[in-house]
Amino acid sequence: MRKRAGGGVLVSYALWFAAAGGCGGRVSADAGGGGSDAASDGGGATDAGAPAPVSGTITERGSVPTAPIGGAAVSIVDALPANTTTTAADGTYTLLVAPGTTVYVRAEAAGVATAQKGLVVPTGGATVDLALVPQVAVNAVAAQLGITIDPARGEMIVEFATSSTAGGLGATLSAVHDPSFAFDAAGTATTTDTTLPNGEQALFYPNVTAGTTTVLLAAPAGTACAPRNPLPEWRVDPLVFTDVDADCL
Repeated sequence: MRKRAGGGVLVSYALWFAAAGGCGGRVSADAGGGGSDAASDGGGATDAGAPAPVSGTITERGSVPTAPIGGAAVSIVDALPANTTTTAADGTYTLLVAPGTTVYVRAEAAGVATAQKGLVVPTGGATVDLALVPQVAVNAVAAQLGITIDPARGEMIVEFATSSTAGGLGATLSAVHDPSFAFDAAGTATTTDTTLPNGEQALFYPNVTAGTTTVLLAAPAGTACAPRNPLPEWRVDPLVFTDVDADCL
């Protein structure tokens, strides 16, 4: 069953409440690109059927300067046989994956929330960077909202990256979600929006029902938001952040 994701806005791990209500037309988003986390075509030529490299860097979200996470476990979710590796001291990793398949790259380490990102692996490989949220930041947001994190549910982060034109600096973006997703302590569904001071924004959705979910993006009139790597749905796993990126023009 398809559902829509719901949530609030996470900006530098401090909250946020903005007025309810999305702006402009809705755009169905199917997978991500933009923001600080990227899932992009690696380019280059690879023999048909040969494994394609999926590589990237795992960092701590919000760290200044950006802090790589060495020793993080990076894996392809549910791969059989197991497909996993450990990041180097500089946070980098590489995994070999069959091209054309839909996979979720998951990263986990002590002190940070586990995160994953889905993509269809191009023939030439892909770059998948993940910025992991410190667990203390997750706990602080939950406390400020009066939310109890449900261990049977997952979380989502929707990353917006905008151009310097119609959807650029100062644009207001929001995400629209299904009321079945509990947002506050009373289970009230809320649509929040915020103004982008620097062209980027992250929306945080706690307690998303496990399974699969779709996301609708709302943007100002004249602005269009679209994913870079189309997926009809995103996988939601208990106590895991699923990252979805969107570009807005």
